[in-house]
Amino acid sequence: LPVSPAPSAPKLARAPASGKRKAPVVARGSHFAPGKQVVVEYLSGLKAHNRASTVLCSTTAASNGTFTCQGNIPRLRRSGKKGNHTIEAVGATGAKGTSTFTLVRR
Repeated sequence: LPVSPAPSAPKLARAPASGKRKAPVVARGSHFAPGKQVVVEYLSGLKAHNRASTVLCSTTAASNGTFTCQGNIPRLRRSGKKGNHTIEAVGATGAKGTSTFTLVRR
């Protein structure tokens, strides 16, 4: 019997790769469960529970497992300190794809 290949891990890309607070960001994902919801979050790195993450956008993966959605980097303290921050796409099945966004000047 032929062995089918293992499914590809979810992937997340974002554009641009860096920017200031309130910058618009487009998230593009692939290899997510078709027809299922995907939530894209910005993780500020702050430890305060209510500032740990901000939802950038939410959408449904297309029949081929891809999605595109747009959001804005949080403003004020919710954006975190200057430097690298994680953007994470979480699918309804628990699948995750991550990418990095570099926050430049406040």
